[in-house]
Amino acid sequence: MLMQVSEMETLTETNIRCIEPELTYLEFLQPSRCRPTYWNNLGSSKNRTAEQQIQARQAINQQLHDINPDAAIAFTDGSCRGNPGPCGAGSCVFLPSGERMELKQPVSKMASILLGELIAIKITLEFIVKEQTKYRIPSLHIFSDSQTVIGILTLGWENKLHIKAVQEVKSIWKASEKGGTTIKLDWSPGHAAIAGNEIADRLAKEAALQLKK
Repeated sequence: MLMQVSEMETLTETNIRCIEPELTYLEFLQPSRCRPTYWNNLGSSKNRTAEQQIQARQAINQQLHDINPDAAIAFTDGSCRGNPGPCGAGSCVFLPSGERMELKQPVSKMASILLGELIAIKITLEFIVKEQTKYRIPSLHIFSDSQTVIGILTLGWENKLHIKAVQEVKSIWKASEKGGTTIKLDWSPGHAAIAGNEIADRLAKEAALQLKK
């Protein structure tokens, strides 16, 4: 291989040391592997104090305030009636036009909450890809209440479950960005009276309940 590289340099007069290395999709999707600091002090949905709920709303409101008005914003959530159990996915999407779209999808009669969270992001991205055919959406800011899903998709966390679902999400993510929409994924604390998250939670529960009938 080294001989072939040397021959290529001689024949083409190309200095391979001057060639800019190509970023892989994974590297592009993972600009940082550090946990955002605001994750650390807001508790969990099962033990969050009233003060932490206030701090959570303030943190998300500040992020919303800083988002470009031309961006689409989505809150996603998964719901499981038992873990595992009947599972659903929900997403509340606020388009730049001011229109609000509510998306939901039953996932499986027997699945984990993690799969529901992944599918919620997937249906959001699929919706954006369809909307791209109508008008330009420069950016999409997704808020998920699953730190695990965000870690798997953007921080390089190990994933041994739902590998196919993760691959599908990454594939449609890439398609969204090829269509001209920059994607950002952040954490929104669940069960903290954050309006978008509450709507997504309701939609996910409705989807899960459809599988119990």
